[in-house]
Amino acid sequence: MFMFEFSFDKKIPEKLLDAECYGQFLSDDNQRKLKERLIEIDKLFNEVGVDSSDVVEEILENFSNVMKKIYKAHLIEQSKNKENYFVDMQYGEKFIKGISECLDIKVKKELSIVSEVSNVQEKIEKYENEMYIKVPIDIINDDCPGISLKGYINECVTKNKFKIFENIKNELKTVGIEVINRDIKFESDNAYLEWLGSNGYKTLWGCKYEFDPSDYMHEKEFALKLEDFERKFVFGISDGLVIKDNALSVQVSNFKVSLVPADVDKDGFSYKKVSDDKYIYEPIRGIRLEYSKDELRQYVAYTYKKAIIKYDIEICYSGKKDDVVIITRKN
Repeated sequence: MFMFEFSFDKKIPEKLLDAECYGQFLSDDNQRKLKERLIEIDKLFNEVGVDSSDVVEEILENFSNVMKKIYKAHLIEQSKNKENYFVDMQYGEKFIKGISECLDIKVKKELSIVSEVSNVQEKIEKYENEMYIKVPIDIINDDCPGISLKGYINECVTKNKFKIFENIKNELKTVGIEVINRDIKFESDNAYLEWLGSNGYKTLWGCKYEFDPSDYMHEKEFALKLEDFERKFVFGISDGLVIKDNALSVQVSNFKVSLVPADVDKDGFSYKKVSDDKYIYEPIRGIRLEYSKDELRQYVAYTYKKAIIKYDIEICYSGKKDDVVIITRKN
């Protein structure tokens, strides 16, 4: 049997292995594969029927525990370097300028569908509305292979502009805009289309699902009838608006963007508390490392930023109860 006395020198991993290189073996899945491979190798030197998997597992566990500490220290040091690079190269300013310009262009285009009111009876002005976006520092530093900063900003704005629509919808509710559950009010797709046409609605704006057919056997026929309306579908939102001509205009302006360090407790990070000052966190998918609370707070603050986006909304509305209706399909 291939056996030996095991005396583990904790300095060996640091001397022999590069932390970043070995990091790929620290995920739960790769640890399992590595253990299986080591057991297979060990069996080549063992007598038939001898099981030394417990010894292999002990060696691997001790080795990995030391390597996880080394790898964590490596990541923390790396995060500090990224933070310094972020400050020195003024990438924050570049990100803020890029996302402000992109928001202005894309939101104005989105709102072109609701730009005129012939007789304003209701006006809503709300200043410094806020939305938040969590952004990895590698993206801001334009140091993410295969993802350009410009491309990320474009995708980020596309995915998050729905929050502005939701805000607009909620403001309209405050002036008594009617909410109709389409699936309850109308017994068929044809009844829904007939109601839209007979009441003079011209614009459909919001979630595509609110304007999709219930009976997908007639999807093409339904889509052809929708071509009579001006449509603008918004990704990621709930509900939709049906609007008569010259009944609603919306302006969103004065975008102000700032970047602050992300907060591990407030900004949607997942971690597990093991004891008073011991937390398990996955800095990289599948690799669970142990941090103190101060280490975790600092690491997250260096590796993620929170973009705070403020903007003003002005909504002008004809004031007639049925000129704008919110359509929902919630059960």
